[in-house]
Amino acid sequence: MGKFFNPDAPFMQLLSKVFDLILLNLLTIVCSLPIITIGASLSGLCYSVNHMIEGEGYPLRDYFKAFASNFRQATALWLIWLAAAVLIIAGLGFYIGQDGLNTLLVAFALLVLGAAALIWLLSFSWVFILQSRFDNPVKVTARNAIMCGSTNLFPSLFMAVMTWLPMALYWIAPYGFFSLAIVWLLIWFSFSAYVNVGRANKAFSKIQEKS
Repeated sequence: MGKFFNPDAPFMQLLSKVFDLILLNLLTIVCSLPIITIGASLSGLCYSVNHMIEGEGYPLRDYFKAFASNFRQATALWLIWLAAAVLIIAGLGFYIGQDGLNTLLVAFALLVLGAAALIWLLSFSWVFILQSRFDNPVKVTARNAIMCGSTNLFPSLFMAVMTWLPMALYWIAPYGFFSLAIVWLLIWFSFSAYVNVGRANKAFSKIQEKS
C-alpha cells in the first residue's frame, strides 16, 4: 500500500498530472473570459503542457510566466485570427442562399471561403503552440502556423477536431454538449492542448531530422 501512494508510483504520477491539467483548464477558462486575452491564455496553456510532457517545470508558474511574456504577440495573433474568422463567416453568410448574383460567381466565392475556413481551422491549432515555443515576429509565427497546418494535414485535422469538438457538439447535438459540461469545464481544454502539443512536438522532431 505504501508503494501505491509513493509520489514516484505510476498511479500517483498520473493523479498529479490529472490534477495539474484540471488546474490549468480552470485557469485558462478564467483568463480567457475578457475575450481579448484568449491568445495569451492559450499560449500560456501550450507552454505549460509542453513542460509537463517534457517532465519539467511547474505548471501554474509556467502558465503565468508564458501568459505575461507572450501577451503582446499572442494578443496580436488572436486578433488577426479573430478578424479573419469574422470576415469568413460574414462572407459565407452573404453568399449562402444568394439569389441575386451569378450562380458561378457564388459557387466560386463559396469555394474560396470554404478553403479559407479550412486553412483557418488547421492553422489555429498551431499558432499558439508556435507562439509559446519560438521567439519570432508576429508575421513569421502567422506564416509558420499556416504552413504547419497545410503541410501536416492529417495531424492538423486531428488537432482541429480536438480543439473544436465542444463547439461542434454544441451545434450538432446541444444536449450532448451540456451533458458533458463538467468535462469541458474541468479538463477538456488542457487535455486537448496536451495532446495537440504532443502531436506538434512529433512534427517538429521530423522537421529537425530532415534539416
